[in-house]
Amino acid sequence: MTREAMEYDVVIVGGGPAGLAAAIRLKQLAAQASREVSVCILEKGSEIGAHILSGAVMDPRALTELLPDWKEKGAPLDYRLLDPYPGEPNGLALMRRAAHPHAAILFIDWMLSDEGQTVLAQQVPRLTLRKGVKQIPRHQELYKKDFVFVNPASIGPNLNELIASYQQIFNVR
Repeated sequence: MTREAMEYDVVIVGGGPAGLAAAIRLKQLAAQASREVSVCILEKGSEIGAHILSGAVMDPRALTELLPDWKEKGAPLDYRLLDPYPGEPNGLALMRRAAHPHAAILFIDWMLSDEGQTVLAQQVPRLTLRKGVKQIPRHQELYKKDFVFVNPASIGPNLNELIASYQQIFNVR
């Protein structure tokens, strides 16, 4: 008895977000290196993505990083920015007995400078509030909205209330 066989360079088990992202990124890297790579995705559902695009609420940042032109290509999803949108302030701290306190101070000065804020905005990417720092395109929309600072410590005591609100809004239990 002979079995039919198909050979692939990479086999990915699962056609969910991680599997699809891995396959897409592998193909992108191969194209950048002018190489051909065969990728197979094994999915238990009736079709690829059968379990993931079900009206779920998602953050499109990872999708935008993987496929920057997903919206222009007509992907069947959309997103809305909250107004006001929640933001969590990030802090820089200097330890009381740091081994090299002057180096830490120089680093903090640099992080708060135009150059440091530009690196944060362009390469990390983080939204910076320093005027004149060029943001990546998706962050430009945020500057048109108001924002409120969210303190993660305030979520803990209100977690059950937040879960109940989410379940009511999205009609899930």
